[in-house]
Amino acid sequence: MDHPRAYPNYQLNESTKWNTKLFATMGDRSSVGFLQSITTIDSINTATGEYNNRTVQVDNYRNYGLESRIITDYKIGNLQNTLSGGIRLYTGTTHRMADGNGTTVSSYDVSIIGNYPRDINFDSKNAAAFAENIFRFSDKFYIIPGIRLEWLEGSASGRNGYTSGGVEILLQNISRAEVLYWPVLVRNIISQTERKCMLTFHRHIGLFSLLTCRRRPQQMWWIMS
Repeated sequence: MDHPRAYPNYQLNESTKWNTKLFATMGDRSSVGFLQSITTIDSINTATGEYNNRTVQVDNYRNYGLESRIITDYKIGNLQNTLSGGIRLYTGTTHRMADGNGTTVSSYDVSIIGNYPRDINFDSKNAAAFAENIFRFSDKFYIIPGIRLEWLEGSASGRNGYTSGGVEILLQNISRAEVLYWPVLVRNIISQTERKCMLTFHRHIGLFSLLTCRRRPQQMWWIMS
């Protein structure tokens, strides 16, 4: 399995950095074996004088992605603030070939007779974009409004076997897409009481929830939704 990747980084100026990640996973997984029930002995078939046919399974994985973000510092008065934004793009495919009628040899051999009864492509795609800004009102208090928009899609297509009459059972190109949206993040630090609170408002297709506070030293969590 190969995992090629590249991480170019650029210092655009004294206050601005740009970081990009390119990555991929390209691999295959093959298996061959006698996959009958545990009560069935893997023995010589008296009719053929050979072992019974093995079952072959093959998966091909091809996944590619890109993440790119930019971060810059700027000042309002004497206070330094930070603005960041970025995108993420991803596509992945698993090509699954299963239940192939393999050979009768006892060595590793993934060749098959005929075609694979199950031959399915699973595809997934993901795109996301985000932006956030750190407003520092003092060295004790800051607020971070932010937004993240994410789109997901998954699909499956191909042949999922044969009927008893030999007719292909085809998947109807099943697909599903969804958009996720997280609007705002607010953080407040008050060092005098050693209490950290984070208010995070999530919106997931109309559903809001509130996650709050970790308190020291008891390390307690409150969660409300």
